Amino acid sequence: MFDIVRPMTRMIAIGAFVILGAEPTRGQQEESSIECDEGNEPLLIEYGQHTSNCDLFIPTDFDRFRFRGDAGDLVRIVVRGNTNDLDPRVELLDPEGNPILDESCNANCCNPCTLDFELVLESSGLHTILLSDAGTNNAGAYTLQIEKILPDDLPPAIAYDSTIADTLAPSTDTDFWTFEAEEGTRFRIIVRGTRNDLDPRIRLMNENGESILEDSDPDRCSANCCNPCSFTLEKTIPATGLYYIMIDEWGSDNTGGYEISLQCLSGNCCPVPANLNGDCCLDSEDFFLYLDAFAGGDLGVCDCDEDGDCDADDFFCFLDQFAQGCP
Repeated sequence: MFDIVRPMTRMIAIGAFVILGAEPTRGQQEESSIECDEGNEPLLIEYGQHTSNCDLFIPTDFDRFRFRGDAGDLVRIVVRGNTNDLDPRVELLDPEGNPILDESCNANCCNPCTLDFELVLESSGLHTILLSDAGTNNAGAYTLQIEKILPDDLPPAIAYDSTIADTLAPSTDTDFWTFEAEEGTRFRIIVRGTRNDLDPRIRLMNENGESILEDSDPDRCSANCCNPCSFTLEKTIPATGLYYIMIDEWGSDNTGGYEISLQCLSGNCCPVPANLNGDCCLDSEDFFLYLDAFAGGDLGVCDCDEDGDCDADDFFCFLDQFAQGCP
């Protein structure tokens, strides 16, 4: 029977290979925003979104937002005052309307300020954010951003020995990248701002959201009006799994482009499961090696989901891995 299945499977797979492509391209991360509208408050804001065209029109004004969160979510809220003298104040209420947090920052005549904090939610449901001026004596514009750490949707992957360029915009923006790594692998991350004044920083986390490497020194990459900055961090992977790189801007007060490079220094520098010929690149050879194993019932290769058989679920499991392409 497999003599019949093998050529038929190859014909189907050729079409899939053409559709998927051997080297998929990855675009820049999309940013989602909501437009402020005083007449339709409270506005629903989702994880990963930022506001646009938001203003406290008079000193006693306040804006209301809601977001849906679950107990245990690690939430990051960033507010950037876009007007000098505006002192943004954030009051966070749980789904029952009980106060959870009340934070503000202090601006002055010449410089706006940024409010940046993280907290773990204790209950599930619609939470409320009240945003006002701390002293109710200044009006002005602001940007609010809310993130879940880690995001529900899997962020784009970055391959070993590759460089990706992207942009932090607005200034409250946070980008996430992922990579697979095996225990004992040592790697290097290089981050370079490509615009003057941008001060990028990173945090490396495992798939449980635990931080294993963090750029905690604001002077490590401190750009100025005339020169961008860069920095390098190294780490040995403590356990095999999926890792997340979070990148944002120190102070959340500048926008601009950046480049991030992930370099494998030692250990298994080719951790992609679908790479069957060991050349660290997913291409047509790997594709057809898998098809032969699938048609021949070779469980050691074709059982992608590790459930003890070779079926359609394993084939699509392999396609998901194959879509990572070549570094």
